[in-house]
This record gives sequence, C-alpha cells and structure tokens, in this order.
Amino acid sequence: MTVTSSNADATTRTMTFVAEFAAPVAEFWRVWAERDLLEKWWGPPAYPATRPPNPTTARR
Repeated sequence: MTVTSSNADATTRTMTFVAEFAAPVAEFWRVWAERDLLEKWWGPPAYPATRPPNPTTARR
C-alpha cells in the first residue's frame, strides 16, 4: 500500500487517507466488506484490530 495523501480534521473528528493498493479492485473491496478479513489485514495476530460496522466510500 502506498499512501499518496492524508488529512486529519479535528473539527469533524475525521481522518482521510488516499492510497494505492497492488491488488485487484474486487479483492480490495472484499477485504473492506468482510470484517474478519479487514481485522486480519489491519493488525497482526499479536495486536488484533477490531472495528464497529461503518460505511466506506470510494471515489475515482
């Protein structure tokens, strides 16, 4: 993953990251859509990641 830009907005309490991934689009969205896959990708076994359900958006 190559992060091309990032922004943190304290007023809206949001963080935005723009990145490029070396993966097919369908596989990328599958990881973001399936919670267990995202948790495995986001954190290694010693530091598991969990997330509440949240909407994701994509822009081209």
